[in-house]
Amino acid sequence: MKLRSLLKDKNNIQDIEFNKRITNIGLISLTILVVPLIIYIHIINRQSNFYHPLSTISNIILIVILILHTLFFKKVPYKIKRFLLVIIMFFFALKAVYMANIEFMSSIFIVLITYYVLTSPPKTSILIISFVVILFIAFPILFHYKIISFYYNADNYHNDIAIIIMRIGNNMLAIGFMTTLIFYVFANNKKNIALLESNIDEIVELNEKLKQEINDRKTAETLAVQQAHNYLTLFNNSFDGFILSSEDHRILEVNQSILKISGFERHELINNNLFKILDYQYNDTIEKIKNIALTGVETGPVVLETKTKNNDKLIIQIQAVAIKNQNNYNFLSIIKDVTKQHIFLEELGKREQLYRTLFEQTNESILIMNGKTVVDCNAVAKKLYNIENTINSHTELPYTSIDNEFDESNNSIFLHEKVVLTLAGQPQSFEWKHTFADKRDAIYTMVNLQELKVLGPDYYMVVEKDITDQKKNQNLVLNSIIQTEENERKRISSDLHDGIGPLLTTIKLYTQALSDSKDIEQQNMIKNKLIILIEDAVNSISEISFNISPHILLNYGVVAAINSFIEKFSIHEKLQIEFIHDTIERFDEHIEITIYRLFCELINNTLKHANATKVTFKLIENNTSIQLQYKDNGIGFDTNKIKVTRKGMGLENFRSRIQSFNGLFLLKSKPGNGFFVNIILPKVS
Repeated sequence: MKLRSLLKDKNNIQDIEFNKRITNIGLISLTILVVPLIIYIHIINRQSNFYHPLSTISNIILIVILILHTLFFKKVPYKIKRFLLVIIMFFFALKAVYMANIEFMSSIFIVLITYYVLTSPPKTSILIISFVVILFIAFPILFHYKIISFYYNADNYHNDIAIIIMRIGNNMLAIGFMTTLIFYVFANNKKNIALLESNIDEIVELNEKLKQEINDRKTAETLAVQQAHNYLTLFNNSFDGFILSSEDHRILEVNQSILKISGFERHELINNNLFKILDYQYNDTIEKIKNIALTGVETGPVVLETKTKNNDKLIIQIQAVAIKNQNNYNFLSIIKDVTKQHIFLEELGKREQLYRTLFEQTNESILIMNGKTVVDCNAVAKKLYNIENTINSHTELPYTSIDNEFDESNNSIFLHEKVVLTLAGQPQSFEWKHTFADKRDAIYTMVNLQELKVLGPDYYMVVEKDITDQKKNQNLVLNSIIQTEENERKRISSDLHDGIGPLLTTIKLYTQALSDSKDIEQQNMIKNKLIILIEDAVNSISEISFNISPHILLNYGVVAAINSFIEKFSIHEKLQIEFIHDTIERFDEHIEITIYRLFCELINNTLKHANATKVTFKLIENNTSIQLQYKDNGIGFDTNKIKVTRKGMGLENFRSRIQSFNGLFLLKSKPGNGFFVNIILPKVS
């Protein structure tokens, strides 16, 4: 098609150029031959009687037209020149017919037919030839019926010099015009032959190009078909949903994924409005997306929340691409179901908020380290290390300078080595003593180092638990144990010195007296005394041994031991002890010893400080714990004031001992309202 169009355009240009030249030749020939002839006849030779007055006027008008054409030859358009040439020839032909000038009429019609054959389409040429043939046939008929006639004398026609010159001029006009046309046609044919040869080479070249263009087009069509197939496969099998819609939001096509995402069937969506899937509240948003797509600017997807066919929550990401058609645009909407991701992100945000709350609200100090840089820390850590609200590279902590030497209390920890082991996957635990420049009391912490490979190779976490109170309680317990042991030693020493010592001394004296005595009766008396003294010594030793570690506690349990204690205590008539208990199985040995010692110490405190007359002791067992309730009706005390006294130190020892078993210790007392203690111990220590 392209080659044909080029050739056709080229031929049209050549035809127009040829027609212009033929027309110019005709007008020039007319000007050269007709103007002098008319000037001669009407100006030089005025005596001719062969011309009609109208002929003179028409000839003068013709001269004027030809002279004006000559003066403005280049400015006169081709169509006007062609019109002038045809009109002039028709003028001469009709004039010749009217004057019955057969010679001139024939010449003019030959020139006219030749001109039309050379410059006009075949239909126009055939029409002119038909007209001329009809005119020649009609000429004798018109002459026979006197419609036309010779208005001059035929005898003088051949003798008048003007007529002779006119006839010569007419013939020269016809001959000259025909000769010029023939010469030009031959010259043009020669030029056309050369041009045709040139065009043949050009046609061959264009033909090769056309073949290549056809091959390229076939290849492009094959690729287009393949790409169309690939795009169709991608369209139908993509995990993303595709909706092709018109400018008025009418759905033209959808893929399988959009049906799965929305829950609709295909026939429910095709030719329906896009807002059957989307909520109408997003109309303005969709218009903005379309306008952006028309500009060709790439933007990120927009997140919208809508509903599926089953009214389930649906969160999608949508973006659009404009596709140009002949007169309008279609829009390809790319839709991705992000409901699960969105819910996951919401849940992740909630958990992150929860973890952040735990991070900030925990009682333990937490530092997140990246090498020697503090990445994050909670409020407890900021307070412990006196960190400002903003963490920066100038924040000084032990973990930002792990190669430094620390004070004597921490110097043996080798912090650098522990950090290296932690990053190697070996968590570390150790105690750290925090001292302060403002001479505040030192704080002891239990430090745990844990790697955080998920954040990076040098990330680790420092968790510190304040164990200052625990250290103090340990010291109190240790002091209490030492004091108790010392008191036990003193009591045992006193019991041995005051009880066993005199008995053994008396036994020694009686033994010496027995060896010195010769009197049988006296010897028998001494023997009886010795037996009594030895029995007293044995009983005293048994009591001392029971007080140290009652064998009944180890053999029969805490209930039997407490009952035995109460029986022996019955000599104190001033204090009545009521022991209430369930049917109790044996406990862990350490717990039984603790319960017995607590009972003994509480009784001892009541005797020393309470002036009480009655004590109630309850021992209650359940599935997981043991509950002890001790109550007396003594004078009581102020629990706030008692903490600073020696008696208060004893109560704190009680508390520390209970806490060492992970137990609970509750004390209630007021002046005049007695004393009450509730203790809960786990069954397993």
